[in-house]
Amino acid sequence: MKKLMTIFAAAAMAACSVADEREAAALADTGVALLNTSKEKARSCLLRALVHDSRNPVALYELGKLYETEGDTTAAANFLSRAATELGMREKNNPAYASKRADALRRLQKLNPYAAQYTAHMEEYAAELGKIVKKSSDAMTIEEASRRVETLSLGRVISADKMPLIPRAATKTADRAGNSSGIAPDVERALTAAGWNTISGTWKKLAEGKYEVSDGRLAAKKCDGAVQLFVHRGSTGTVEAFIRTRDKFSDWGEMTERFARGYGVVLKDRNARIYTPARFIDGEYGPVLHHDSSLPDQARHLILITIQDSKMEISVNGKKESNCNYPIPKEGGFEIKVEGTAIIETPQAAGK
Repeated sequence: MKKLMTIFAAAAMAACSVADEREAAALADTGVALLNTSKEKARSCLLRALVHDSRNPVALYELGKLYETEGDTTAAANFLSRAATELGMREKNNPAYASKRADALRRLQKLNPYAAQYTAHMEEYAAELGKIVKKSSDAMTIEEASRRVETLSLGRVISADKMPLIPRAATKTADRAGNSSGIAPDVERALTAAGWNTISGTWKKLAEGKYEVSDGRLAAKKCDGAVQLFVHRGSTGTVEAFIRTRDKFSDWGEMTERFARGYGVVLKDRNARIYTPARFIDGEYGPVLHHDSSLPDQARHLILITIQDSKMEISVNGKKESNCNYPIPKEGGFEIKVEGTAIIETPQAAGK
């Protein structure tokens, strides 16, 4: 059975562009059309739809039903819960969504009788947090309220319109290791909602979901799933995006550029280095430079890495740079690292 690939909602992140929403809708429609012929191809399309728009209601709904038929109740409940929320927010403009929402709630009730009650309690809690912050908007209160939103992962439980309105604090927070860093609370909340567990470095918000990063690092304790980000023109530093990053690879990377700390992409200027699995004498697999790819002169470059069990795909700007299937160890997490200064957009980590 396939591992759960939970796509985190981007409630605190920027809304997808119109182009992303259209691409997600097209992929979702393709996934629905493939359900009767190939569940795996359908799953791939639906998951890719959520990479473009993590709130696409059709993809969430169909994935929930798909995992339900496979007996993966945890994954099914996760997707159906999100689907019910997103379908409910759109059913006024699309009457067809009403029946889908009713079906999602029926299936969710069967999978988890307490799901609706839990969501209602979380909505009440969010409303109370909003009242507290409105009444006492000092930095300490804002920081505590933000911490509670993050700890409870409210953005993944309730809809965006139910989230408490917490103003941006004028103070700096600490990263997960306890180091003082230039990360504003709203930036930290957004990156956490995008799936990252560890955040460090200096992050300057340029626009919703777009940041100027200096010596920054994002890490997520995930094994299967996807990493996505855009790297903008004007970036002078090096940007690394890896999956299954392991500490034992770190020394290799320092020896030579032939090795890396994980599988994925190292982007600098208009060159992308692609690192894929290679088998060594001792029989173990590790990340080795596969090839360099010259990039076109354009405003931004899209990096997307997906991994499911041993099947890995790496693409840059929609071009498939690697598609391999090797028995690499299911160890290590997802990571984005910036050395120097770079401008990146919508860095997301999805999966488990």
